[in-house]
Amino acid sequence: MCQEPIRIQFILKRRETGYDNEPCYGNVLSSGLFNSAHFVVERLNESRKVITDLVHVIDNNCIDKEVTRFSPDVVIIEAYWVVPEKFEVLTRLHPKVKWIIRNHSEMPFAAQEGIIMDWSLRYLLYPNVYVSCNSSRSANDMGILLEAAYPHKGKKVVYLPNMYYSKHQKVSPSKPENECLDIACFGAIRPLKNHLIQAVAAIEFAKLKHKKLRFHINGNRIEGGQVSNNILKNLRLLFAKLPDCELVEHPWYSHEDFLEVLKTMDLGLQVSFSETFNIISADMVHVGLPIVTSKECLWAPHIVFTDPTDTTKIVNKMKSIWAWRKTTIEQRICQWHLNKYSKKSLNQWLVELHKLTDK
Repeated sequence: MCQEPIRIQFILKRRETGYDNEPCYGNVLSSGLFNSAHFVVERLNESRKVITDLVHVIDNNCIDKEVTRFSPDVVIIEAYWVVPEKFEVLTRLHPKVKWIIRNHSEMPFAAQEGIIMDWSLRYLLYPNVYVSCNSSRSANDMGILLEAAYPHKGKKVVYLPNMYYSKHQKVSPSKPENECLDIACFGAIRPLKNHLIQAVAAIEFAKLKHKKLRFHINGNRIEGGQVSNNILKNLRLLFAKLPDCELVEHPWYSHEDFLEVLKTMDLGLQVSFSETFNIISADMVHVGLPIVTSKECLWAPHIVFTDPTDTTKIVNKMKSIWAWRKTTIEQRICQWHLNKYSKKSLNQWLVELHKLTDK
């Protein structure tokens, strides 16, 4: 007898306001959460073992309508936007559905959000409601806390990692070397992204290569309040004073357009203090852009890791990666590691979904 596929629905909150010149997918504002969910949905669909649905809703009150329409076995709520009390209603209306709130942050980032610990504990008061994390470290940390609070509720923390499969086999850099060095350090402006130290490293590296520097960031994606505003202010004031160095501020692109922008770069920096996956690094690998990261990029190989607190070590790693640029060795190794991680992630999702649904 054939086993019925698992029906899984991903629900995201539609943001009411965007950033300057921000693109939309249809009438939905672009976001890292959307990209993360979209990539997972693509891989689950390719497995042919799952039927998926991805929707955006205005608020908590729209969830019941979408769940009734799709009739899922499992609902994934992407990030913390559904108030815990809402599950008193939802679990009563849909008693057979398993609800999973998917956390996208390691503890250092979660510590900056005022609701994550409180809401996580309150979610688990309701039947069939789980919390998941997209890194094994975060899942372990969250599991320690939630199992300490509710020792008799059983395992209610699920590890559901990101996926990103790079299908392109040609990974040679697209941009020919010239007098300008284009360094990509994209991503939302926030403290744990570590923009300023990476900017200093890029300035020193360009000087060593006797090239003009163009340091590329997302100038309109500022998250974290005044601290993040100060980071952008410091970057602008720094580059305004330096000859042969330019800060290039990009809007937040659609994913397809962003990949095209990355093809115009020489080197990518993602030397963050904290990451659960880092889609931007995966995008860089996908288009063949050489990268330097910290060990926080869990899927990446050790050859691209460096110390996010040491400018000299970042520069030295940039030099070694640059030396391999024309051989594409580093890019191919990164692509292999990314695809291996994503394959394991797909298996992890299928295992956990079967456990939850007994299908």
